[in-house]
Amino acid sequence: MNNLKLCEFGKQYRKIGDEFEEKSIISVLMSGMSGEESWRSKVKEIDFFDIKGIILKALSSIGIQDFAVEEIANDARFAYGLELSKANKLIAKFGLVNLNIQQEMDVRQKVFYGELLFDNLLTLIDKSGVQMTPISKYPSVKRDLAFIVDDAVKFNDIEKTSKRTAKDLLKEVSMFDIYKNEDQIGKGKKSIAIRFTFEDVDKTLTDSQIEQVMNKLMKIYETEFGAILRT
Repeated sequence: MNNLKLCEFGKQYRKIGDEFEEKSIISVLMSGMSGEESWRSKVKEIDFFDIKGIILKALSSIGIQDFAVEEIANDARFAYGLELSKANKLIAKFGLVNLNIQQEMDVRQKVFYGELLFDNLLTLIDKSGVQMTPISKYPSVKRDLAFIVDDAVKFNDIEKTSKRTAKDLLKEVSMFDIYKNEDQIGKGKKSIAIRFTFEDVDKTLTDSQIEQVMNKLMKIYETEFGAILRT
């Protein structure tokens, strides 16, 4: 199964009757599994509630609430789904892609699609309370690190320290494994594995830059948490 989560902003052109319709659309497509498996949660197959959650979170982030909800009608792209409107303006649609379309494209797993109608949203949001950050044109870089700490050390504290130390480049930090074994790592100890995602909005990060940040993080972990790097 292929895991996909895609987002795109651009113009959408559709033929309605004898005329073409042009709209600015923020589109989201999801298929496969919901994410990477970690010690705290297992992955599941993406479903309707995942795409619904993405659309509702996007609307909430720009202050759009109290909208009308109806089942999608007269849109052959969807097998089922919902459409949202406010002030008599359609603002979003989302649901399962029509299975006939998937078969025509030789897609053998469920695909969920959602779209936000950008122009309509612009007329509804209160721009004074919205802050926008540009999406980086440069690729993110992931690095993994495993180390041993006392069992009492909490991941939340490690996460806060990480973001404070590398706040300019660190976009995400997550723990994907935890291991305890008195014979191998000692009583009252645990081994944790952490994945870091780095990104710079202005340029492509080099291996040297990443290594400098990783070394800095490890020294901080040693000082604040008594961490011992696993090799």
